[in-house]
Amino acid sequence: MASTISNVTLNVQVTEAVVLNNEDHGSTNSVAITGVNEVSKRIMSLTANTDITLATFSTVPAAGQFVSANVKYVRITNLDDANSCNINLGGAAENVWIYLDWGRSLILSQPASAIDAVASGTVAAASLADVTTITGNTANASNIIDVEVFVASS
Repeated sequence: MASTISNVTLNVQVTEAVVLNNEDHGSTNSVAITGVNEVSKRIMSLTANTDITLATFSTVPAAGQFVSANVKYVRITNLDDANSCNINLGGAAENVWIYLDWGRSLILSQPASAIDAVASGTVAAASLADVTTITGNTANASNIIDVEVFVASS
């Protein structure tokens, strides 16, 4: 039996609205991501001192994993109204921690060839590596923070 799911376009729009001194400094940027026929949307709770796996990526299909080459869009949104969280983009030899304040989102266009990190100094010429795991935890031991994880792929 053939699939009845057709490829569709994911439309993403980011809008900043700000007026300073009676002058509009906001902007809207849009992108249409074609070829999407799989989406995953989950709300997960993060706690302190425990890294919670939000998404894993691989080169081959496996239970609970996304195929890196097929992923077209990843968004992690901190749903808390007062507390921050920490998001880790981990690769085979790299990992990058990102502070995500309340109500904010982290967007990745793809996990393949997405990160490079050094222990200190500046990356002179990026040698991008694949993100294999996205994890998160809270910045404060007394808070449990919900995050929304959205992944679109083909």
